[in-house]
Amino acid sequence: MLGEIEAVVLDIEGTVISISFVKDVLFPFARKNIRAYLESHWEEPELRTIVDQLHTQAIGDVKYHGSVPPIDDPAEAPKEALIAQLEANLLWQMDADRKAAPLKALQGLVWKEGYASGQLRAPLYPDVVPMLTAWKSRRLKLAIYSSGSVQAQQLLFSHTTEGDVTTLLDGYFDINTAGVKTDARSYEVISEAISVDPSKILFLTDIVAVKRCCYYGQSLSDPERRRYHIKVAKCGSDNPLALSDDQFTNDVGCYPSVDRADINDYLVHGTSFVTREQLKSYKSLEAHNYVTSGLVEPPRVKTLRDGNIVVVSKLDAQQRLAAWALSQVHATRSGRGQFQRRTIVNETHEYKEVKETPHNT
Repeated sequence: MLGEIEAVVLDIEGTVISISFVKDVLFPFARKNIRAYLESHWEEPELRTIVDQLHTQAIGDVKYHGSVPPIDDPAEAPKEALIAQLEANLLWQMDADRKAAPLKALQGLVWKEGYASGQLRAPLYPDVVPMLTAWKSRRLKLAIYSSGSVQAQQLLFSHTTEGDVTTLLDGYFDINTAGVKTDARSYEVISEAISVDPSKILFLTDIVAVKRCCYYGQSLSDPERRRYHIKVAKCGSDNPLALSDDQFTNDVGCYPSVDRADINDYLVHGTSFVTREQLKSYKSLEAHNYVTSGLVEPPRVKTLRDGNIVVVSKLDAQQRLAAWALSQVHATRSGRGQFQRRTIVNETHEYKEVKETPHNT
């Protein structure tokens, strides 16, 4: 396999370094020191830019998440009150494990001081440096792609227990320079930046959802890939295929609205193999039986960053082939559909068939 590979792109957490270092060392260090950093660097332009970005982000967050700690306008709010708001908001983001660019940038600045003071050292897995060295000797391009900022990545690899290993790496990518990991376009950006065809890049990560996203995007033809990108963009770059189960809810209050006309259209005017008199009981019972029999999983819903909604459910489409169909519907809050997609996936998450259709009802 490596004979065909021209570049290796690596994730960080769980790939080159233990998750515990990030969760139990880096994140707690940022939590403990973030207020002190804000106070001691308050007038620096780089920090002020991040503060403005956090304020803008908080406005959008409050619109869709009522429990988000607010951040007042930095141009008007008193310093101490604003710092308290920033700390509360940043801690909320960390608790939610958000991958927001302003948060990652500020964490990187806090970690920079920790590395410089010697309080932080990154313990790489023992096979990382030998493998990087071996790949480098084979003239493979080596890059890092992580949610953490490029600055944070460079700091980590220049302050490891093995010393400074940045000379082994050719590039760094984050959510600002490439995009989020669950967007297939991000990997095309990296491919173009390092001038290597996607088919010749080995991406190493421990995140299954990211693997699915990469495989799906690369498996499509050019026209299908363009349509796919347009549809993912409608989801605010949240790829429904790559979202984990805990990001969805079964709360019926989050579903798109359905009014009497919708129900009448479905029960009375929709086509069916039964008579008009049987429609009301048959269609509702049929849907109920699909769920209770296990043929269809109960649907789950997520409100996206643009306020629209995606509804996802799995259908046991081919029991003999150990395969299932992932059905997605993207709709506005008012219930107007924008598109739907059905993907046949086997138990090893390989995509066998894709069917995408407009959905305007």
